[in-house]
Amino acid sequence: MNPLLDFGIIPIDYTSLRSIYPTRKSLNDKISDLEKQGAIIRLKRGLYVVSPQISKKLVSTELIASPEKALCDQIAYTPKLQLRSIKSLQAYLEEDIRLDMDAFFKMDVSAFEKCAEVSKKKRRLPIS
Repeated sequence: MNPLLDFGIIPIDYTSLRSIYPTRKSLNDKISDLEKQGAIIRLKRGLYVVSPQISKKLVSTELIASPEKALCDQIAYTPKLQLRSIKSLQAYLEEDIRLDMDAFFKMDVSAFEKCAEVSKKKRRLPIS
């Protein structure tokens, strides 16, 4: 089975690719090969999405640019951010990034669940 299938259409970063190809000495060469084969699509430097030919799903710019995805990226790429409880997550959202909590509670929960499944911080996220 292709390990890229686990990511579906959720954008993946270099670290996530390293986790599925841990024995590769030159991950950059592997990424380049995957791009040439059409297995992944580069969104920007260091950020990719599995191609529709592999995932069998259309890559949606709406999903990539959604508020939920942007928030997932913010959490995943904030260095030294340790969210070990719902309370710490809520404090981060309200106090640190001043997120409108009414808007937050209207967001699509499934997008957060998908991000949490493949996030490099998945063991540290307070999601049950």
